[in-house]
Formats: sequence, structure tokens, C-alpha cells
Amino acid sequence: MINEAKVESAVRNIIEPVLEDMNKELVFLEYLREHGRWILRLYVDRKGSSGITVDELAEVSREVSAILDVEDVITGSYNLEVSSPGLDRPLGRIEDCARFAGKMAFVTTREPLEGRRKFKGVLTGIEGGTFLIDVEGYKMCKIPWVVVKRAHLIAEYKFGEKKNAES
Repeated sequence: MINEAKVESAVRNIIEPVLEDMNKELVFLEYLREHGRWILRLYVDRKGSSGITVDELAEVSREVSAILDVEDVITGSYNLEVSSPGLDRPLGRIEDCARFAGKMAFVTTREPLEGRRKFKGVLTGIEGGTFLIDVEGYKMCKIPWVVVKRAHLIAEYKFGEKKNAES
């Protein structure tokens, strides 16, 4: 039986220094079974930025693939997918909740909190091991990071607004 969390942790420990040397950051990592095959999915961004090119992603893919082949931490076959975080950026660390304070997010927890597992609202900051989210404009919730199953930003589109040419 494969322990996905152990694989994710081992991969993270191996590739984060490589990405650091490339001036990239690991936004989110997941190792899961989809459609009968194992997938190692990495979301990578340029460090301190919100934007990465296709060529940079290809370079990351080559480097990560080579180091994982040498280290051999994943038994059996798997597909490596390297992608940008996109507009619905995953939140992979509690620090991301502070970094993106003021942005809309969707959070799913492993266990119910206050009778629910799904929260949609505005990130407002972190307190120790919890982050604060203003749920749908009516209730402030404290969510311990350890119970988060998945979290991501929600892209906000503003249609019809004109930009001032002088700004």
C-alpha cells in the first residue's frame, strides 16, 4: 500500500532545494491515483512572482524528473505533471493565507468544523497554526491548517471596468 503523504513529503524534501537554486517556488504538490495511474502533480511559480513561462516549466520538469530518477523515492511508474498555479492558485502552506489576505478562497477540511467542511470567503490573516476567513461576509472562522484538505484562491473577474489611461 502506498502512503501518499510520505511520498509527498519525501519528494518535497528532495525538490525544494533544486527549485530554490532555479529561483522557483513549489506552490503545491500532490501524489494521487487518477484514472488507474499514479500522478505526481507540481504547481510551481517564479519566486516572489505570479507568473512563470512554459519554457521555465519545461526546465523545471526536466530537472525534477532527473533528480527523482536518481533519488528513486517513488516506487512503480507515475506521470509527472508540472504546471503553473493559475488563477485559482492552490494554497499549499499556511503562510499563503497571510500572503493572499484580502483575496477570495475556497477551503475544504478533512473533518467538519462548526458542522461544515466547505468554506468560501475572504482570507484575513493567520494566528499561529490557524488562518482566518471571513465566510460569505457574515462570519469570521478560524480554521486550523492541520485540518485543511485543499484550499485555493478563487479568481475574481471584473467585467466592464475601464482603466484610466493616466494610472
